[in-house]
Amino acid sequence: MWIKTTSLIVNGLSADKVWKVWTDVNQWHTWQDDIDYAKLEGEFKTGAVFKFKPRGGPKINIELIEVR
Repeated sequence: MWIKTTSLIVNGLSADKVWKVWTDVNQWHTWQDDIDYAKLEGEFKTGAVFKFKPRGGPKINIELIEVR
């Protein structure tokens, strides 16, 4: 199993605004140009699974293991 974590420090943005954009999986392709699509049905919460297709890559399912 692969595990990837990501961190980014952005000055001038509230944590609430960043969280709102990050948890809106279905809109990731609008601000990340190397994503064909990301589709989440339901809530962004632990155990949720969404479909993800990076540009030029394979379709995959991603499970959210821990959301806090």
